[in-house]
Parts: sequence; C-alpha cells; structure tokens
Amino acid sequence: GGGGRAGAEERAGACRGHHQQGTHRRFGGEQHPLISGLTPRSGCRARLPIAAFIRYRFSPEQGRQCHAAPTVSRDRGRSPHLTSVPPGIHLPPIRSPQIPYAVEVATLGIAPFEDPHAPDPSTFPLSDAPLPITAAAMNGPAPGPHPRVLIRTTRGDVVVRLYPEWAPSTVANFLQLAQSGYFDGNRWFRIVPDFVTQTGDPTGDPDSDAGYTIPAEENPVEQRSGIIAMGLDYEKGRAVRDSAGTQFYFTLSPQPYLDRDFSVFGEIESGAAAIANLVEHDRMVLVRRIADD
Repeated sequence: GGGGRAGAEERAGACRGHHQQGTHRRFGGEQHPLISGLTPRSGCRARLPIAAFIRYRFSPEQGRQCHAAPTVSRDRGRSPHLTSVPPGIHLPPIRSPQIPYAVEVATLGIAPFEDPHAPDPSTFPLSDAPLPITAAAMNGPAPGPHPRVLIRTTRGDVVVRLYPEWAPSTVANFLQLAQSGYFDGNRWFRIVPDFVTQTGDPTGDPDSDAGYTIPAEENPVEQRSGIIAMGLDYEKGRAVRDSAGTQFYFTLSPQPYLDRDFSVFGEIESGAAAIANLVEHDRMVLVRRIADD
C-alpha cells in the first residue's frame, strides 16, 4: 500500500448551505478567492455526482448556492481536473518572488538518495520547547525557531513553516525528500476548489506510492486554511492509519472534519496567493529547506 497517495475526491455528500462558513472562510487572512462572491443558500440538500456538482456549483444559474462536503480519499472514479480558473472567480495577484533562487539551504547531514525511504529516527528534529498548557498553544507552533521550506511553484514562491514539535517523523520525512530533490518538478495533480491542493508524487499519479510509509502523528493543530498535511490511503471509505509516504496537501479552506485522521505538520508562512492561483498541471519547480525562523 502506498503512503500518502490519498487523493482529494469530493464525495457526493450533502451540500451544506453555510453562509458564515462558506462565503466568509479565510485563506491566509483573506477571504478565500475561490469562493469570493458565492452566496450559499440555506437548506440545500442536493446529492450530485462530482462532475455534475462542479458544473452545478460554478454555473451562472445554480452554481452559487451550495458548499460541498468533500473528503481526502483515494481517487476512485477520478475527480474533475481544475485546469483553468472558472470565469468570474477573482484571485489575489501573485507577487514577485521574495526569496532569491539561490537560497541558502540548511541541511540535516543526510546524503541525497536515489530511492526514497523512511527517515532514520536519529534525524528527527525534536523540539525542546516547553509543553503547551493552554488550548491556544496546542493549536499552533511552539515558541522558538522552526524549520522552513521554500516551495517554488510555476505560480510563485511559497514558504512553509514546519512543526516538528507536533510531527517529528513527518517533518524529518518531508525535509529528507526535499533535500534529495524528490519533489522537484512534481505536478499538482489535484486541485479541488474550497478544499485542498495535492502533490508529492513524481509520476503525478494519485494512486502511486514511494514504496514506504511513515507512522501517523495526529495532533491538536486544526486544519484551518493554509495547513500542510499528509495524504493517506483509503479502504472501505475510511482513512488507513500509518499509510502516509510522500504525498501531501494544503487546505484551501478550514476542514475541521479532517483533524481526526490526517497528520498536520506545518502551515503556510507566505505565498498563499501562489497556492490560490494553482491549477492542475502546475508544478513545483524545486523544494528546499531554508533558514529556520
């Protein structure tokens, strides 16, 4: 089974008319661009096949009424490909890269490898931060510097701050893959509006895997907008624990019902507009560790 190949497939679940949670969701401190201007209608209960639902949602006559209830799961039946932004959707402008291409790369002392494999526990970036004692402290990074990663995409630069205090194995795995160049050139093979954008496999196949898995590290950090988390395999409609490998996703809006199963290991620090502008077939040009902060 293949770690992290979980695709973002919208289930034909109940549409929910959430005015507050739909039109006013936040992404990086801004109103989420893919739902700007949408006005969900209370009480919508239609059940639609996924392709029909996307057409329904973005059609001028009906598409401004419902909010989907998708899940991160294996790609059964294939979800629609968002290869262009639907008409009438206004996205934030992409800023020029703020980080030079020749970034200073911090290393973990791990030699690059040809075949991906699980990280050695001795490389885990363990945190010596004090244990959190408040609910707020349990929903974000501990005080002090954190590993950061630059993800250079075909739409702009994204800087991600990683949380080893909550997911040491997952962070070590991600940094090892980044250092080796494993992510360079990977395609964003799934973009689901108002849900997630997913990548992390060189073949661009959502059902592919790297031949190894890492343990689950569920933690209290909520899956708000801009969170990075590992994908999982699904069996019989449920996420398979300990099945993550190399595929990961960013949330495009709050997805609290994913908190139970998926390992959050960081959050977007800058570059949210680049993620918002992605369409399928955009790529990660390179992924490298930069200076901690």
